[in-house]
Amino acid sequence: MSGSKTPTPIPFSEPPYLCGLPSPYYTPSHLAWQKHCRAFISTHLLEHAMEWEREETVPAHVYATFATGNMLLPNLPTPLPAALLRQLGVHAIGSGEGAVKLEDWDYIHTAIYVDEMARSGLAGPGGALTVGYAFGIPPLYKFGSGELQARVLPSLLLGKKRICIAITEPDAGSDVANIKTTAVKSADGTHYVVNGSKKWITNGVWSDYASMAVRTGGEGAGGLSMLLVPLLGQEGVSMRRLKVSGQISAGTTFIELDDVKVPVENLIGEE
Repeated sequence: MSGSKTPTPIPFSEPPYLCGLPSPYYTPSHLAWQKHCRAFISTHLLEHAMEWEREETVPAHVYATFATGNMLLPNLPTPLPAALLRQLGVHAIGSGEGAVKLEDWDYIHTAIYVDEMARSGLAGPGGALTVGYAFGIPPLYKFGSGELQARVLPSLLLGKKRICIAITEPDAGSDVANIKTTAVKSADGTHYVVNGSKKWITNGVWSDYASMAVRTGGEGAGGLSMLLVPLLGQEGVSMRRLKVSGQISAGTTFIELDDVKVPVENLIGEE
């Protein structure tokens, strides 16, 4: 983006359905949503994307703007957790004429959102808003207990707090089965004590929580569990930014965990 609000169109750069070619997949709802997406994302992200990438960070108010406009919710898998969202006062994705009712949302709406978020050609600015939300929240509402969901999901879904997913480590990137971060249950059974480190954690430096893979049992994949681990302000947690080529503004983070106490109620799924 050159900084102009109305960049010159590039031939053949748009998807065929936007160039007037017929498609059996795109309904009037999809077309209205695309217009809403382009207007919102162009104004609140793309106009400043290159500037923020150069500055190596996306201002916090941008996340709040996307949250207020219900424009973080497209990062959730389909079908959406409609009942929970309605309890929080959310009845549509987006706002105004292009908004989509929760019950009408499908993966084509998701694909349009992803396409529009990528129009700057930069991975960092969009990733600063979407990665933690897209990967950190779903394990909670799919496998978290009712108590855990009630305690943390409202603030996360509405963008009042932030989350990341923390799997990879310095010695185990794609080799997830051999991660070394441990979570040992206390003698009184009330909490886990977490020790280890996580690396390449996108959005981590801004996150209140991490959906984190930890070793609660023996070697290999069978010894792994997931915990919701508090990050910001939590005793024993230290975080620092990593400068990652290609998406420096996305907040990639190195996390160190030193005797971090996590309530047993924060277990996601089964141990």
